[in-house]
Amino acid sequence: MIKYLIGALIVLAVFGLLKKVLTTYQTIERRGSASEVAPSQPANPSPSANLTGLPPLLESALQAAQRQGANGLRDFLNRYRFSIQDPKLAAIELDYVVLVSLQDPAEAKRVFKAVQARTPTWSPIYQRIKSLEKNYR
Repeated sequence: MIKYLIGALIVLAVFGLLKKVLTTYQTIERRGSASEVAPSQPANPSPSANLTGLPPLLESALQAAQRQGANGLRDFLNRYRFSIQDPKLAAIELDYVVLVSLQDPAEAKRVFKAVQARTPTWSPIYQRIKSLEKNYR
């Protein structure tokens, strides 16, 4: 009888300890997700968000093309390439390069080389070109 009583107390103690650990974990998890939900500044803003060269009238068309992926960006560039100037044009083309690289690596390399050839070292997107360079040689 005493063995059963001691066993029951041990089970209740383990259950209480597990409940306390779970409650503490959930509290920590809520605090962490609350800080992630409302950051004071965006964690990683788009590198091409503040570049010049895109007419305001084309902003919504660009966003729609980005949602469509590589094909949408290709069509957008074919249609509006001559209305957009660097550095924004180069940034959009680099976005296209990254998206199309899995489907058509030769196309990705071709477009990357064209962007790289016309981009000076002082351009705001030069660092991005340097970071992608090893992937598209």
